[in-house]
Amino acid sequence: MSLVKDAAYLYIHSKELLAINKKLHKLSGKAEKHLRKHGNAKNDKARAKHKKKHAGVTTDMMKLQKKQIKLLKLLQHHQIKFAYNLQKQKL
Repeated sequence: MSLVKDAAYLYIHSKELLAINKKLHKLSGKAEKHLRKHGNAKNDKARAKHKKKHAGVTTDMMKLQKKQIKLLKLLQHHQIKFAYNLQKQKL
């Protein structure tokens, strides 16, 4: 693969990674909010509601974390290929 293609892949995957990181940051705030509301709830119904919402947010976060790990592996792969092609072009 050429140097330009690897650079393009690095750019695209880094943009996707930034978007996922942004979503994870928002979801972590929501999870903390529901956990706090769960602790402050007055009755069992409200406590169960916030526990359920917290569980839903954490499962979404786990799915995004799996995508994040895949993207990091792809970025690492293309970064190695980019460095190799760059070194090859210098010679």
